Amino acid sequence: MNPDPFDMTHLDIEEKLAAARESLSLGIKLSNQGSYARRAPDQLSLPHFNEASRLLNEVLKKSSNNLEALIMISHVSECILDFDSAAIYQCKAFEAGEPKSKRSLKRLALLRASTNAWHDLSLTPESLSQLGRYLEEKGVGPDDRTLRLTRE
Repeated sequence: MNPDPFDMTHLDIEEKLAAARESLSLGIKLSNQGSYARRAPDQLSLPHFNEASRLLNEVLKKSSNNLEALIMISHVSECILDFDSAAIYQCKAFEAGEPKSKRSLKRLALLRASTNAWHDLSLTPESLSQLGRYLEEKGVGPDDRTLRLTRE
């Protein structure tokens, strides 16, 4: 069946997916995150992740099973350390037809492990970021193994 040439929703969705893809790509480049060792993204990347998320949510409102949007929003969620949402969107992508490849299943397992690690830590990403800034102000670097601040 040929798409209706006057139906602009398909074009609108494709344009939003392209713009979201570009925002996500730029956000990832600016985030200074590794593939497996996630940390808080650089502040410069946040507007790009927010824009990608906004566009993808608009696509998903119109087409809730859009596979590309589900996969991308899962990646956006992972980049901003929202591992719960990232895992949920990955599962929705599987339901929408994403093949359960070894790579995608491994990613889902890592998302769930990260979710559990955050829950066990009992700190939000924002709290952890504040703690990091506090330690930097006190002159604590990554090689510091002292309990000096713990005792203070």
